[in-house]
Amino acid sequence: MKKIMFVICLMSLIAVVSAQSMKVYTNQNTTPTIYSLAIIDSITFQLPPSPAGMRSIPGGTFQMGDTNGYGYNDDQPVHSVTISAFYMDTTDVTQANYQTLMEVNPSSFTGNTQRPVETVTWFDAVLYCNKRSIRDSLDTVYSYTSITGTPGNGTTALGNLTFTISKNGYRLPTEAEWEYACRAGSTTDYYWGQSYPPLTTADSSEIDANAVWWHNSPNITQPVATKPPNAFGLYDMAGNVWQLINDWYGSYSSASQTDPTGPSSGSARDLRGGSWNKGGYNVLTSALRNFYDPTTRIDYIGFRCVRR
Repeated sequence: MKKIMFVICLMSLIAVVSAQSMKVYTNQNTTPTIYSLAIIDSITFQLPPSPAGMRSIPGGTFQMGDTNGYGYNDDQPVHSVTISAFYMDTTDVTQANYQTLMEVNPSSFTGNTQRPVETVTWFDAVLYCNKRSIRDSLDTVYSYTSITGTPGNGTTALGNLTFTISKNGYRLPTEAEWEYACRAGSTTDYYWGQSYPPLTTADSSEIDANAVWWHNSPNITQPVATKPPNAFGLYDMAGNVWQLINDWYGSYSSASQTDPTGPSSGSARDLRGGSWNKGGYNVLTSALRNFYDPTTRIDYIGFRCVRR
């Protein structure tokens, strides 16, 4: 009987590939999402059902960078990147999430704890990741020998900081993981299918429908998940708050890469996704890069976690 079932499963897989599409279950007991193999270069495998509050992101290969030339010079050259499967938080870390673990809420925009946490340093986010790993009995990704500043509320340095990306605990996403997850198979400038620049009132309305940004939410964040998710089921990958990235900021290479982790050192960390704070239409595109001093606390910067 097992041999018969194996043959049936194999024939089903061949039929799926022949049809140039693949069904991916992004959560347990849900309808599968169908991805075109013409859109994502390849999808390799899928993780088991997602942990609570996270989505399972299938491994695959994509073209990373600004393919249409409307971004900045550091958004290019476009290069092929292969990503292993991983889990990503469905939303930005909320104030409620953060306060429960860190026993402090550093955010400027209070009054609704379902808003994303902000006004955190990069180091605060790292401490949150490690504490979340300990809570869930996972291996901590980050190691350090000392803390400078107030833990969770203005940490400005972690002595002898190292990270081991192969561990199964929580961490900040690499820049490549973030863009792959944001695009979710799309090749347009915005993950909801629109290209930059918006030329009509309808184009601007489409951005309003998909992102929290200065045009529809000036001077304040909004609760997470008020806009539609992308094709991977991730909310607010464009807008609301910029998202902290694990990588040091640096120039792209044109060479193909597998699971890149960025430069080995630097002075600024990557940011992705745009925010409520005023900026051009292009800050919400999937390829646009930003960077900042990791010791800085700003009310339009937050984060979400990933894990293997």
